[in-house]
Amino acid sequence: MNDRGPWAVTCRDVAGRLRSLTVFVRGSEVVVVAPAGEAAALDAAEAEQFRSVFATATEVAAMPAPGGSGPSRGTGTVSTMRQSDDGDPPAVAARPASSPCRGGTTTPIPGSAAIPALQGGAA
Repeated sequence: MNDRGPWAVTCRDVAGRLRSLTVFVRGSEVVVVAPAGEAAALDAAEAEQFRSVFATATEVAAMPAPGGSGPSRGTGTVSTMRQSDDGDPPAVAARPASSPCRGGTTTPIPGSAAIPALQGGAA
């Protein structure tokens, strides 16, 4: 068992959009990459997949490096990322994020009239 990843675990963010956690081994460390700036919500099956992937990565990280006597220390993310089939990290199918301005949070007055300071009004 010397496949150093990456492994992908399907999950959803708090808005329910499909995302992916990536797990790989860097030297003797197990690295988990979450969706940028987001939380990952895992259902029971996804949590089991994450547990399995994390356990596998932990075993790989504890194995001696090829030709060495202790855990691998010199493998970086570049060589790790090449383990994927096409050389790129696993792709995640997702829809674009919705606008942060929803449900009456925008002003009904368009243009500079909505900003009193631009018309000499009180700020």
